[in-house]
Amino acid sequence: MFNDLVIHKNEEGYSKSLTLPLSAYNEKGASYYWNIYYAMCYDHPEYFFLLTGDVPRIQSSTEKSDATVTITYTLKKAPAGEDEMIAEFETSAEAFLSAIDLSASKSQIELAIHDKLIDLVTYDYELNSMSENEKSSALGSTAFGALVFSDDGTPNHAICGGYALAFEYLCQKAGIPCGYVTGIANPDAEDENAAGFHAWNIVNIDGIWYETDLTWDDFDIDYKINNQKVRNEMLSDTASMNSLRHHFYNVEPDKMRSLPESADTLFKITDALTINPRHSSYHLRGTYELNKTDNISMFLNSLLP
Repeated sequence: MFNDLVIHKNEEGYSKSLTLPLSAYNEKGASYYWNIYYAMCYDHPEYFFLLTGDVPRIQSSTEKSDATVTITYTLKKAPAGEDEMIAEFETSAEAFLSAIDLSASKSQIELAIHDKLIDLVTYDYELNSMSENEKSSALGSTAFGALVFSDDGTPNHAICGGYALAFEYLCQKAGIPCGYVTGIANPDAEDENAAGFHAWNIVNIDGIWYETDLTWDDFDIDYKINNQKVRNEMLSDTASMNSLRHHFYNVEPDKMRSLPESADTLFKITDALTINPRHSSYHLRGTYELNKTDNISMFLNSLLP
Protein backbone atom coordinates (compact mmCIF):
# COMPACT_ATOMS: atom_id res chain seq x y z
CA MET A 1 0.00 0.00 0.00
CA PHE A 2 2.77 2.46 0.91
CA ASN A 3 4.72 1.50 -2.20
CA ASP A 4 1.62 2.14 -4.30
CA LEU A 5 1.39 5.64 -2.85
CA VAL A 6 4.94 6.35 -3.98
CA ILE A 7 4.30 4.98 -7.47
CA HIS A 8 1.37 7.42 -7.77
CA LYS A 9 3.07 10.27 -5.92
CA ASN A 10 2.51 12.78 -8.73
CA GLU A 11 -1.24 12.16 -8.96
CA GLU A 12 -3.16 14.95 -7.27
CA GLY A 13 -5.32 13.75 -4.38
CA TYR A 14 -4.20 10.12 -4.57
CA SER A 15 -4.69 8.26 -1.27
CA LYS A 16 -4.94 4.75 0.13
CA SER A 17 -6.96 3.50 3.08
CA LEU A 18 -6.48 0.62 5.46
CA THR A 19 -9.42 -0.69 7.51
CA LEU A 20 -8.62 -2.82 10.54
CA PRO A 21 -10.52 -4.39 13.40
CA LEU A 22 -10.31 -2.00 16.34
CA SER A 23 -8.86 -4.78 18.50
CA ALA A 24 -6.00 -5.38 16.04
CA TYR A 25 -5.23 -1.67 15.80
CA ASN A 26 -5.19 -1.29 19.58
CA GLU A 27 -2.98 -4.37 19.97
CA LYS A 28 -0.35 -3.14 17.50
CA GLY A 29 -0.50 0.56 18.27
CA ALA A 30 -0.35 3.46 15.82
CA SER A 31 3.48 3.41 15.67
CA TYR A 32 3.44 -0.09 14.19
CA TYR A 33 2.08 1.19 10.87
CA TRP A 34 4.64 3.99 10.77
CA ASN A 35 7.31 1.34 11.28
CA ILE A 36 6.00 -0.50 8.22
CA TYR A 37 6.19 2.72 6.22
CA TYR A 38 9.84 3.22 7.15
CA ALA A 39 10.58 -0.45 6.47
CA MET A 40 9.32 0.21 2.94
CA CYS A 41 11.56 3.30 2.69
CA TYR A 42 14.68 1.41 3.73
CA ASP A 43 13.84 -1.54 1.48
CA HIS A 44 13.81 0.97 -1.40
CA PRO A 45 16.93 3.17 -1.26
CA GLU A 46 15.78 4.74 -4.52
CA TYR A 47 13.08 6.43 -2.39
CA PHE A 48 15.73 8.70 -0.87
CA PHE A 49 13.31 11.61 -1.31
CA LEU A 50 11.06 10.18 1.42
CA LEU A 51 13.87 10.43 3.97
CA THR A 52 15.00 14.00 3.27
CA GLY A 53 13.55 17.48 3.33
CA ASP A 54 10.03 17.69 4.76
CA VAL A 55 10.01 14.51 6.88
CA PRO A 56 7.73 12.66 7.26
CA ARG A 57 6.47 13.03 3.70
CA ILE A 58 3.42 10.90 4.42
CA GLN A 59 0.26 12.17 6.10
CA SER A 60 -2.47 10.13 7.75
CA SER A 61 -5.94 10.56 9.18
CA THR A 62 -7.84 8.08 11.33
CA GLU A 63 -11.54 7.33 11.69
CA LYS A 64 -12.77 4.96 14.39
CA SER A 65 -16.05 3.17 14.86
CA ASP A 66 -17.09 0.74 17.56
CA ALA A 67 -15.53 -2.16 15.65
CA THR A 68 -13.04 -0.82 13.10
CA VAL A 69 -10.36 1.76 12.43
CA THR A 70 -9.77 3.25 8.98
CA ILE A 71 -6.42 4.96 8.33
CA THR A 72 -6.13 7.04 5.18
CA TYR A 73 -2.66 7.88 3.89
CA THR A 74 -1.53 10.52 1.40
CA LEU A 75 1.84 11.85 0.31
CA LYS A 76 2.61 15.55 0.46
CA LYS A 77 3.18 17.21 -2.89
CA ALA A 78 6.66 16.69 -4.28
CA PRO A 79 8.93 19.73 -4.10
CA ALA A 80 10.20 21.26 -7.32
CA GLY A 81 13.01 19.30 -8.93
CA GLU A 82 12.29 15.98 -7.22
CA ASP A 83 11.66 14.02 -10.42
CA GLU A 84 14.86 15.41 -11.92
CA MET A 85 16.79 14.23 -8.86
CA ILE A 86 15.21 10.77 -9.15
CA ALA A 87 16.24 10.59 -12.81
CA GLU A 88 19.77 11.72 -11.95
CA PHE A 89 19.99 9.08 -9.23
CA GLU A 90 18.91 6.29 -11.59
CA THR A 91 21.36 7.48 -14.24
CA SER A 92 24.20 7.42 -11.70
CA ALA A 93 23.28 3.92 -10.51
CA GLU A 94 23.12 2.61 -14.06
CA ALA A 95 26.47 4.22 -14.90
CA PHE A 96 28.01 2.67 -11.79
CA LEU A 97 26.84 -0.83 -12.69
CA SER A 98 27.73 -0.48 -16.37
CA ALA A 99 31.40 -0.87 -15.44
CA ILE A 100 30.73 -4.16 -13.60
CA ASP A 101 30.41 -7.57 -15.26
CA LEU A 102 26.90 -8.55 -14.18
CA SER A 103 27.31 -11.98 -15.81
CA ALA A 104 29.95 -12.90 -13.21
CA SER A 105 29.18 -14.84 -10.03
CA LYS A 106 27.25 -13.07 -7.30
CA SER A 107 30.32 -13.06 -5.04
CA GLN A 108 32.42 -11.44 -7.79
CA ILE A 109 29.71 -8.85 -8.49
CA GLU A 110 29.33 -7.99 -4.81
CA LEU A 111 33.08 -7.58 -4.39
CA ALA A 112 33.22 -5.32 -7.46
CA ILE A 113 30.37 -3.17 -6.09
CA HIS A 114 32.05 -2.96 -2.68
CA ASP A 115 35.43 -1.91 -4.07
CA LYS A 116 34.08 0.53 -6.63
CA LEU A 117 31.77 2.18 -4.10
CA ILE A 118 34.45 2.82 -1.48
CA ASP A 119 36.67 4.23 -4.22
CA LEU A 120 33.86 6.53 -5.35
CA VAL A 121 32.46 7.82 -2.06
CA THR A 122 34.16 10.19 0.37
CA TYR A 123 33.13 10.19 4.01
CA ASP A 124 31.38 13.43 4.96
CA TYR A 125 33.03 14.45 8.25
CA GLU A 126 31.22 17.80 8.30
CA LEU A 127 27.81 16.12 8.14
CA ASN A 128 28.84 13.62 10.79
CA SER A 129 29.58 16.50 13.20
CA MET A 130 25.98 17.77 12.99
CA SER A 131 23.05 16.84 15.23
CA GLU A 132 21.23 13.55 14.80
CA ASN A 133 18.17 15.34 13.41
CA GLU A 134 20.27 17.19 10.84
CA LYS A 135 22.05 14.02 9.81
CA SER A 136 18.91 11.89 9.54
CA SER A 137 17.25 14.15 6.96
CA ALA A 138 20.38 14.98 4.94
CA LEU A 139 21.11 13.70 1.44
CA GLY A 140 24.43 12.40 2.75
CA SER A 141 22.51 9.85 4.83
CA THR A 142 20.89 8.43 1.69
CA ALA A 143 21.96 6.53 -1.40
CA PHE A 144 21.61 9.78 -3.36
CA GLY A 145 24.43 11.42 -1.40
CA ALA A 146 26.72 8.49 -2.07
CA LEU A 147 25.91 8.08 -5.77
CA VAL A 148 25.18 11.69 -6.78
CA PHE A 149 25.86 14.58 -4.36
CA SER A 150 25.29 15.81 -0.82
CA ASP A 151 23.18 18.76 0.34
CA ASP A 152 25.93 21.28 -0.44
CA GLY A 153 26.38 19.85 -3.94
CA THR A 154 29.62 17.98 -3.22
CA PRO A 155 29.70 14.85 -5.41
CA ASN A 156 29.61 11.42 -3.76
CA HIS A 157 29.76 12.52 -0.12
CA ALA A 158 27.98 10.47 2.53
CA ILE A 159 28.08 9.11 6.05
CA CYS A 160 27.43 5.50 7.04
CA GLY A 161 23.73 5.50 6.14
CA GLY A 162 24.49 6.73 2.63
CA TYR A 163 27.17 4.10 2.08
CA ALA A 164 24.89 1.32 3.32
CA LEU A 165 21.81 2.39 1.35
CA ALA A 166 23.82 2.82 -1.86
CA PHE A 167 25.35 -0.63 -1.44
CA GLU A 168 21.91 -2.11 -0.74
CA TYR A 169 20.44 -0.57 -3.89
CA LEU A 170 23.30 -1.55 -6.18
CA CYS A 171 23.21 -5.12 -4.87
CA GLN A 172 19.44 -5.22 -5.36
CA LYS A 173 19.81 -4.09 -8.97
CA ALA A 174 22.43 -6.79 -9.50
CA GLY A 175 20.07 -9.45 -8.11
CA ILE A 176 21.82 -9.87 -4.76
CA PRO A 177 19.60 -9.87 -1.63
CA CYS A 178 20.84 -7.13 0.66
CA GLY A 179 19.47 -5.35 3.73
CA TYR A 180 20.17 -2.26 5.81
CA VAL A 181 21.37 -2.81 9.39
CA THR A 182 21.62 -0.24 12.17
CA GLY A 183 22.88 -0.34 15.72
CA ILE A 184 25.89 0.67 17.73
CA ALA A 185 29.45 -0.09 16.68
CA ASN A 186 32.86 0.46 18.17
CA PRO A 187 36.03 0.63 16.05
CA ASP A 188 38.15 0.10 19.16
CA ALA A 189 36.65 -2.29 21.69
CA GLU A 190 39.05 -1.04 24.37
CA ASP A 191 37.78 2.53 24.08
CA GLU A 192 34.40 2.65 25.84
CA ASN A 193 33.67 6.11 24.40
CA ALA A 194 34.21 5.13 20.77
CA ALA A 195 30.84 3.39 20.28
CA GLY A 196 28.17 5.27 18.36
CA PHE A 197 25.12 4.84 16.16
CA HIS A 198 26.10 3.15 12.90
CA ALA A 199 24.69 1.61 9.72
CA TRP A 200 26.00 -1.29 7.67
CA ASN A 201 24.66 -4.15 5.53
CA ILE A 202 23.63 -7.77 5.52
CA VAL A 203 23.98 -9.58 2.19
CA ASN A 204 23.17 -13.06 0.89
CA ILE A 205 25.76 -14.82 -1.25
CA ASP A 206 25.06 -18.39 -2.36
CA GLY A 207 22.49 -18.88 0.40
CA ILE A 208 24.73 -17.62 3.22
CA TRP A 209 24.18 -14.32 5.03
CA TYR A 210 27.14 -12.06 5.73
CA GLU A 211 27.53 -8.58 7.20
CA THR A 212 29.57 -5.92 5.44
CA ASP A 213 30.58 -2.43 6.54
CA LEU A 214 31.63 -0.28 3.60
CA THR A 215 32.06 2.86 5.68
CA TRP A 216 34.79 1.34 7.81
CA ASP A 217 36.35 -0.47 4.86
CA ASP A 218 36.75 2.96 3.23
CA PHE A 219 39.84 3.77 5.28
CA ASP A 220 40.67 7.45 4.78
CA ILE A 221 44.45 7.31 5.02
CA ASP A 222 44.89 11.05 4.40
CA TYR A 223 42.53 11.91 7.26
CA LYS A 224 43.63 9.28 9.75
CA ILE A 225 47.41 9.15 9.14
CA ASN A 226 48.99 12.61 9.43
CA ASN A 227 52.57 11.58 8.67
CA GLN A 228 53.34 11.55 4.94
CA LYS A 229 56.23 9.08 5.30
CA VAL A 230 54.00 6.65 7.18
CA ARG A 231 51.28 7.06 4.56
CA ASN A 232 53.73 6.29 1.78
CA GLU A 233 54.98 3.17 3.56
CA MET A 234 51.43 1.96 4.13
CA LEU A 235 50.42 2.54 0.52
CA SER A 236 53.44 0.60 -0.69
CA ASP A 237 52.27 -2.46 1.29
CA THR A 238 49.59 -3.54 -1.16
CA ALA A 239 48.72 -6.80 0.63
CA SER A 240 48.01 -5.09 3.95
CA MET A 241 46.16 -2.25 2.21
CA ASN A 242 43.94 -4.80 0.50
CA SER A 243 43.23 -6.46 3.85
CA LEU A 244 42.50 -3.04 5.36
CA ARG A 245 39.92 -2.37 2.63
CA HIS A 246 38.20 -5.72 3.24
CA HIS A 247 38.47 -6.20 7.00
CA PHE A 248 34.70 -5.70 7.43
CA TYR A 249 33.72 -7.39 4.17
CA ASN A 250 31.42 -10.46 4.28
CA VAL A 251 31.92 -11.31 7.93
CA GLU A 252 29.64 -13.92 9.48
CA PRO A 253 27.08 -12.07 11.65
CA ASP A 254 28.10 -13.73 14.92
CA LYS A 255 31.75 -12.80 14.26
CA MET A 256 30.82 -9.23 13.34
CA ARG A 257 29.48 -8.80 16.88
CA SER A 258 33.02 -9.20 18.18
CA LEU A 259 35.70 -8.98 15.51
CA PRO A 260 39.27 -9.45 16.75
CA GLU A 261 42.31 -7.53 15.59
CA SER A 262 43.93 -9.13 12.56
CA ALA A 263 47.61 -9.53 11.71
CA ASP A 264 46.63 -9.03 8.06
CA THR A 265 46.17 -5.30 8.65
CA LEU A 266 49.51 -4.82 10.41
CA PHE A 267 51.90 -2.40 8.67
CA LYS A 268 55.62 -2.49 9.38
CA ILE A 269 56.82 1.07 8.90
CA THR A 270 60.32 0.62 10.33
CA ASP A 271 62.01 -2.02 12.45
CA ALA A 272 60.86 -0.10 15.49
CA LEU A 273 57.44 1.05 14.29
CA THR A 274 54.40 -1.01 13.34
CA ILE A 275 50.83 0.24 12.89
CA ASN A 276 47.57 -1.70 12.91
CA PRO A 277 44.63 0.57 12.07
CA ARG A 278 42.16 -2.23 12.82
CA HIS A 279 41.72 -2.90 16.51
CA SER A 280 39.31 -5.41 18.02
CA SER A 281 35.84 -4.04 17.29
CA TYR A 282 32.16 -4.85 17.52
CA HIS A 283 28.91 -4.25 15.65
CA LEU A 284 25.72 -4.72 17.68
CA ARG A 285 22.39 -4.52 15.89
CA GLY A 286 19.86 -2.30 17.58
CA THR A 287 17.29 -4.69 19.03
CA TYR A 288 14.43 -4.44 21.48
CA GLU A 289 16.60 -6.34 23.97
CA LEU A 290 19.63 -4.09 23.46
CA ASN A 291 17.43 -0.99 23.44
CA LYS A 292 20.26 1.30 22.33
CA THR A 293 18.66 2.83 19.26
CA ASP A 294 15.32 4.23 18.08
CA ASN A 295 12.08 2.29 17.71
CA ILE A 296 12.12 2.35 13.91
CA SER A 297 15.63 0.89 13.75
CA MET A 298 14.75 -1.81 16.26
CA PHE A 299 11.71 -2.77 14.17
CA LEU A 300 13.74 -2.87 10.93
CA ASN A 301 16.44 -5.01 12.52
CA SER A 302 13.83 -7.43 13.85
CA LEU A 303 12.95 -8.30 10.25
CA LEU A 304 16.50 -9.23 9.23
CA PRO A 305 18.05 -12.72 9.16
